[in-house]
Amino acid sequence: MAVGDRNEKRLIGPVALSNVSTSTIGSAVPASRVWVGKQIVICNTDGVERLVYLALGSNASNANARIVSGMPIAISDTVVLDTAVVMTAGEYLYGYADSNNVVTVTMFGWEKEV
Repeated sequence: MAVGDRNEKRLIGPVALSNVSTSTIGSAVPASRVWVGKQIVICNTDGVERLVYLALGSNASNANARIVSGMPIAISDTVVLDTAVVMTAGEYLYGYADSNNVVTVTMFGWEKEV
């Protein structure tokens, strides 16, 4: 990939969320890259409504970095968030749910070399 080129791809997942608030989802944005998340797909595979929390950045403990906070996902439902989430090198998508391994997250978008 040449500098300035963008490559459309699945950036993260699918990854099952844990119930730990400092959990990363997938890997960090690689050096010399920018990710733009265009869609975040959240799927609740459980028979109970679940709450989901997502954050961006390099520090999971910063509640101000949240992009989703306590969003309910109905029983066996899938939610698609249309976004323009920009992530720079070294940043992560963090996330957790109120129960372990019953909600999955996938992020689609593009990667650009800078």
